[in-house]
Amino acid sequence: MRAVLPAFFLLLTALLPANAHAAGSRHLTPAALAVRVGRIFGDSRARIIHLERTTAEASNQRMYVIGLRGSFRQGARHARYLYFSALAGRWHVWGVVAYDARHHVVWNDPILPARSRF
Repeated sequence: MRAVLPAFFLLLTALLPANAHAAGSRHLTPAALAVRVGRIFGDSRARIIHLERTTAEASNQRMYVIGLRGSFRQGARHARYLYFSALAGRWHVWGVVAYDARHHVVWNDPILPARSRF
């Protein structure tokens, strides 16, 4: 019986959706943020290639620094990579920088407004 409980817990954990909010908390997951930001720039299937979990110094709130790889666009401009910072507790995304395949800056957005939520 003791071996069954840890296995059952692992099974339940594996079945939780990766792109949803963490169960029982109000924090956005990196996967949920990647989908939302990717969708804003035309690729909701973008892949996370860089992830740092940290704390915002001024407010002591949990935050992420995320890098995505995908096919992004803003108007006529196209990019391969997006990097941005985001709070974990609410929709606040800033410092979006888009790079082409050679890692040259294509565009940047200082902040994504709340109306950008998808």
